[in-house]
Amino acid sequence: MIHGRPIEGGTDPSSNDRLIGGLCYVVNPLLPLVVLVSSEMKDRAFLRFHAVQAMGVGAAVGVYAMLATVVFVVVSTVTFGFGACCAWPLLVLPIVVVLYYAYLAAQDKYFDVPYVTDLMVRQEWLTRPWVASEGDEDSQLIGR
Repeated sequence: MIHGRPIEGGTDPSSNDRLIGGLCYVVNPLLPLVVLVSSEMKDRAFLRFHAVQAMGVGAAVGVYAMLATVVFVVVSTVTFGFGACCAWPLLVLPIVVVLYYAYLAAQDKYFDVPYVTDLMVRQEWLTRPWVASEGDEDSQLIGR
């Protein structure tokens, strides 16, 4: 779910912040670690949110890649290589998803990654910059 950005509680991210926030998803885990270690960058809410969420996305993509590789090898082996013609999208899908999340972050958006953001919020690794309304979870932005 895409939430836009909160109105209160901080400054608007600069174009460099949006670029770094988007690149956190692509250059994972190196850039998110640099953002979280850098004293200047970790104090910016937009960068901190996307760096932490990108680390979670990277972990989820890693697990998915391992499982997809096993499925790809099994399907290819059982079908004597013909299954590889149909199973290759399994290996490309994470790249498309990561590029989509990078695009959203570069557009100055806060968003939920299904399952990943919820897990990270429950573990208190990540805080959402928006407030949940009564009727719809996580739909109301701060200040609206």
